[in-house]
Amino acid sequence: MLKNMGPFLIFILLIACAEKRSIRPGVTSRSALVEMKGEPLKTEVVPSGEILTYKENEKFQISEDKVRASFRDPVGDERNVLFWRHHFRECEVKEIPLSEDATPEIELSCATLGKSVVFVNHSGKVSRISEYEGK
Repeated sequence: MLKNMGPFLIFILLIACAEKRSIRPGVTSRSALVEMKGEPLKTEVVPSGEILTYKENEKFQISEDKVRASFRDPVGDERNVLFWRHHFRECEVKEIPLSEDATPEIELSCATLGKSVVFVNHSGKVSRISEYEGK
């Protein structure tokens, strides 16, 4: 029985060890992004390049044929600012108000990881997550 399982086990091992490709700002090309994610639902031309929009409001900023940043809605625990404060605990975090409203949106940014989140001040709820070229 084990003799017949040999090719099957090798196949499973190859799948388990296969390299998972990820989208990395500053590294991933536009064509690689489209290869991994498929054709975008929408493409917008912006002064610095273009924005490709995919399902579930996931967006990628393309400049000089490279992914420069990605933006997406939070899921699960990512919706809570406390999750991100814990996630960024080893970072020098910057909190940047994005407006001068009475309850402004705040960007909580960790340049070392190349990630930031935006939340409404005093709400504790994250509205979007971005990844960019880290330092």
